[in-house]
Amino acid sequence: MRYKVFYCLLLAIFLLTSCTGRDSQSETPSISEPSVSVFDEASTLSSSTEEASLPERIDAPVAELAVPGQITVYVKNPNSDIFTPYVIPTQDSLLKNITLLELVSAVEDQLQIEIPVLSITQRKGMVVIDLAGHFIEDYAKSQVEQILTTLAATLQQNHRTFEWIQYQLDGVVGVFGEQYTIPSLKLLEEDPEEFAAIRAQIPYEGLNIYPAQSILETDDTGKKLIEYLSLLDLPTNTVTTLADIKNDHILQTAVFATKHYETYPDSENYKPELKPFEAPASELLGFVEQWFWLKEHVEESARLLYGEDVSLVHGDFGKYRYLDLLGVYTPPHMGGGGQTIPVIFGYEESGNRLRAEVAYVVAGMGGYLDPETWEEIPQDQLKEYVQTKSIRYEVAVKKTAGNWFLLESQRPID
Repeated sequence: MRYKVFYCLLLAIFLLTSCTGRDSQSETPSISEPSVSVFDEASTLSSSTEEASLPERIDAPVAELAVPGQITVYVKNPNSDIFTPYVIPTQDSLLKNITLLELVSAVEDQLQIEIPVLSITQRKGMVVIDLAGHFIEDYAKSQVEQILTTLAATLQQNHRTFEWIQYQLDGVVGVFGEQYTIPSLKLLEEDPEEFAAIRAQIPYEGLNIYPAQSILETDDTGKKLIEYLSLLDLPTNTVTTLADIKNDHILQTAVFATKHYETYPDSENYKPELKPFEAPASELLGFVEQWFWLKEHVEESARLLYGEDVSLVHGDFGKYRYLDLLGVYTPPHMGGGGQTIPVIFGYEESGNRLRAEVAYVVAGMGGYLDPETWEEIPQDQLKEYVQTKSIRYEVAVKKTAGNWFLLESQRPID
């Protein structure tokens, strides 16, 4: 009886927390879109990688693949009833049988999450997956639904003897129903190559560079450096190599530095060529969408900001969505944050390299802030504050063509 009471309480907590705003992206990992396109660049499953990622304690039934040598992960869109297929070839093109746990692993890799599977069993056509209780605490209700539906649909479409699935939580049936309902498999019929061909017709127009705000007097090179460092938006970061900068930050700065286009005729950024993107984007997002950043343009902006060696993995960041089928980013249509303003105290040039002494402030709706402490800085005290209180950094950059720069390092000055 004690155990029944415990799991009833667990179910009540799950239902309660699912209604108290846990869908916030700041509270849980983002999994709304897979980060890597496999329409054009299908990734190959590595047997060594699979073995390293699979829990050794679980014995999983064997799945007979519907298509030998190939797994297709069907990702449920979080805002609509559409699934997006991602084809993943195995190393053996004739492979017919894998374990159900390997299908789970494929879903984890595509969604970039972890599914805490305790056991997988199958009796005739019924597959039972027991999940650890913390699963419903690790993800918001909408994310739980996306993960379970994606996994169920992937098993359904890849495993020949699959008929239905039951999810358990710590061995208890009922939290997700006696039998999990899998929605009808609805796919967009559009060809991603057609969208790629449309994107290729629109030339890249260069970086969106914001006018430099010089808090202290500096020359034209200093002003150009202010523009560059403002786009990088690294006010409190120590950078020794490019690998110190996270992918989400590279994505965000590249998108913000790229011109967007709209399908709204009265917009100054109107691009009628993108009209075919509007309907599928709106269906994927669950609302009318008319703003787009093209992935190729974002890639070019990333190269201009960080250099040819930059590694960029497309995907959602913050509340911005990446629609892999279309190859575009869409915005959250909400107010943005503050702008980072570098303050140049001085610099030295040596050949094509430059070292500068820099501090940062953030300009927001309410005035100026210290990004280290988020202390408000009165405007009439701004110059005195940055000269006496701001943390200073030594910033090293390499000069490139067009009097532009590439960051080499940034470290606080003791």
